Amino acid sequence: MGGVDKLLLPLEGVPLLVRTLQPFLSFPQLGQIVVAVNPERVEEFTHLFAHHFPDREILVTAGGEHRQQSILFALRALADRAGSPDKVMIHDGARPFVSHHLFQALLAKLSDFDGVIPALPVRDTIKRIDGSRVVDTQDRETLRLVQTPQIFEFESILQLHERAADEAFLGTDDASLLERYGMSVGWVEGPIHNLKVTVPEDIDLLNHLLSRAGR
Repeated sequence: MGGVDKLLLPLEGVPLLVRTLQPFLSFPQLGQIVVAVNPERVEEFTHLFAHHFPDREILVTAGGEHRQQSILFALRALADRAGSPDKVMIHDGARPFVSHHLFQALLAKLSDFDGVIPALPVRDTIKRIDGSRVVDTQDRETLRLVQTPQIFEFESILQLHERAADEAFLGTDDASLLERYGMSVGWVEGPIHNLKVTVPEDIDLLNHLLSRAGR
């Protein structure tokens, strides 16, 4: 993003991270929200949330050196504040277009698995490469593009994050910890508009989608 904090970029005049939190805060089954941020910016984000959500408590905690460590710190903070809730959803702050329908689908599926993720079928042909050489073509029927939020039993995912930290294992998402330690992961089809802001052009796309939705 060229050094810009994407979480504060405006979506129709509202910071991206604030947009991301809105669907969670209006979800009736929600308990406590914890947001992990740069340790030097805890006060800044605390004031931001107090301004946009004056009637709701959002706990801001210092994150770590990478995403997985930040999740662990947030889970620990949640355990301290909420007394270890039964379930937890873990979400990327840069994915603002989530819905209550997705939350309910994840909750419903969790009764059958240790964790559940939203994912999309792969539409394009996928090639495996080695440098500049194409090695082979993957079977896209068995592949999925993974999104967040991902949902887990709280005590289970906290223990797995603690174990992964002890073993210096870094997964690409939270569900990969369940895969590593032999636990089951289910999936539901995620919404195609559940996009993640990664490059500057993504903000333009999300603003366009949001303005169309408003009209």
